[in-house]
Amino acid sequence: MEFDSELRHRLDDHPPFAFCESVGASGRSPWHIRPLGPAGLKPGGGIDTPPLCKRFTGGWDLLVKIRPAHFKQQKDERRIVCPKCQDEYLALITKREPEVDRAWRYAPQQVTVHADDRLLWLNVESYVAYPPGKHPSECPIEQTLWALQMRSGTLHFYSRWWGFEEAKINSELRMIVRGFSSNDEVRMKWDLVPEDKIT
Repeated sequence: MEFDSELRHRLDDHPPFAFCESVGASGRSPWHIRPLGPAGLKPGGGIDTPPLCKRFTGGWDLLVKIRPAHFKQQKDERRIVCPKCQDEYLALITKREPEVDRAWRYAPQQVTVHADDRLLWLNVESYVAYPPGKHPSECPIEQTLWALQMRSGTLHFYSRWWGFEEAKINSELRMIVRGFSSNDEVRMKWDLVPEDKIT
């Protein structure tokens, strides 16, 4: 995407957003973008609104002004900004709809979780899909989407949440999903479901 002077002005006209990081962020973690709450910037921690990608709730703000250069990426470069946050943010300020991937994909059988300052790669023990408006209180996904909870661990319980337009069990008795931002590099790598396995 080319960033012209009009977009630069739109960025300046939207100060109630800030870059933020989760409490589990590492030096290579992308920055996220959140709408500021009534308390404003929280560089010391305790952010009171989730990022646009809805992936976490606890973290702190970065004292960095959002600029078009943050969204540019050369080939093979590490992304500076979370692609989901970037897509949602640019959709808000440019009034364009984010591109949605509507191909059916298999929910992964392994997920990464943060635990005790470590990144763990765990098998998914079970999947629970909650329809829109029926999410449990601990769910971070907005109520307009299907919320998929992937549970892992035996001695300790870990959970990952994702939001989709649709989720269901297919003829193979596997969880399949569709309807999310095509800028989400993680989910775009999930395996596609063959046409004859969708029902």
